[in-house]
Amino acid sequence: MKNNSPSHLDLRALAHRVMVEAGFKPDIPPGIATEAQALDESRPKDAADSPIRDLPSLIWSSIDNPESRDLDQVEYAQRQPNGDIQVMIGIADVDAFVPVGSAMDQHAAENATSVYTGVETFPNCWLAASVRSLMRS
Repeated sequence: MKNNSPSHLDLRALAHRVMVEAGFKPDIPPGIATEAQALDESRPKDAADSPIRDLPSLIWSSIDNPESRDLDQVEYAQRQPNGDIQVMIGIADVDAFVPVGSAMDQHAAENATSVYTGVETFPNCWLAASVRSLMRS
């Protein structure tokens, strides 16, 4: 009996096809790479009157697995002088970096989530990587 099955299955191509069939737009549109590179130039500065605080000196933790590349939710706990435990939640403030109506904003609105397929993460963590690199600086 002849085996007509393919000898190689392209899991990335299969994952991409399934994403499209499910209504997602996994391909990164033109203009996003340029916008991502420009993020550093337009990075918001900490304002004294802003309720948003940048606290990189704290030792934050995450429930994400060690391989995760999009740590957008983290937590920090510390005991207060009276014995209470204060818990702070850190959430990525993407809209502080990404202009409303930009190519990145439109692509995020169309996809609204990251999908982990095991061989590819859609939408390829383009924004998370860009914002993460800014936060390190």
